[in-house]
Amino acid sequence: MANIVTTNGLNNLIKQALGLAGGLEQLYFAVGTGADPAPALGSTAMVNALTPRVAATLSASGGVGTLEGFFTNSQGNGTLTEWAIWSDLTAGTLLIYGTFAPTITKTSSQTLTVTTTETI
Repeated sequence: MANIVTTNGLNNLIKQALGLAGGLEQLYFAVGTGADPAPALGSTAMVNALTPRVAATLSASGGVGTLEGFFTNSQGNGTLTEWAIWSDLTAGTLLIYGTFAPTITKTSSQTLTVTTTETI
């Protein structure tokens, strides 16, 4: 599984830590079906994001942040290869980008919770 905090994501973390304008407090999870995603520091988009994005549940303890997104049975269906954390519900900035390995096949008879931890 390849996961990365993008350059935009690192800038957001620094802004939040220093209390600067532009540090985001609400984040959104997305999943996608893109072929061969290759997360990189400069990533700004997913290969094929599915809608809708869902609000992330956030928590932090001991230098570890946990972000969790819940997709209902009607959200995020398909063969999932990628996931991301975004700064906005519809447009926004790609902050964290990762892949599912192996892929996950989600159908309308299932729900999905995606959990990621970020250690600083």
